[in-house]
Amino acid sequence: MWAYYRSEQERLRVLKTSLDKSFFVHNSVYEEAIFTSEMRLMKANMKILQDKLLKEMHEEELLNIRRGLASLFKAHQGNV
Repeated sequence: MWAYYRSEQERLRVLKTSLDKSFFVHNSVYEEAIFTSEMRLMKANMKILQDKLLKEMHEEELLNIRRGLASLFKAHQGNV
């Protein structure tokens, strides 16, 4: 009976160890997949934000150039 008890204890220990290793491997693979997915989303959102900011900067710069040209032409027309 004692030998049977020891063999069952060993079997349970091996099963528990296998389950823990399997869970850890699958868990880390799952976490890596989530991390990768989140990083892709973050990069995409940053790209969208950068593009929007760049567009706004270009529009503002074009507006400043238009204002400068308009004032230059008005000053030139006043001199003519």
